[in-house]
Amino acid sequence: SSDLIRRGILAFRSCMSSHGETIPSVRPTAPPASGSPGADRFVNGLNPNDPKVAAALKACQSKLPSFASGG
Repeated sequence: SSDLIRRGILAFRSCMSSHGETIPSVRPTAPPASGSPGADRFVNGLNPNDPKVAAALKACQSKLPSFASGG
């Protein structure tokens, strides 16, 4: 449901913030645009190739709804 998706995205953003990577407040689209791998499409401008961002993504991607985590 859309409520589950919203809660998942909020949990992901909170997790990323707790890992020192605050996601810009641009609202991600749901469902996300195709072509972006896994959680990368939810970082709203953060560089997923940055080691700090990548570590936070790895730690937090399980918070996203299953459609967003690539599996």
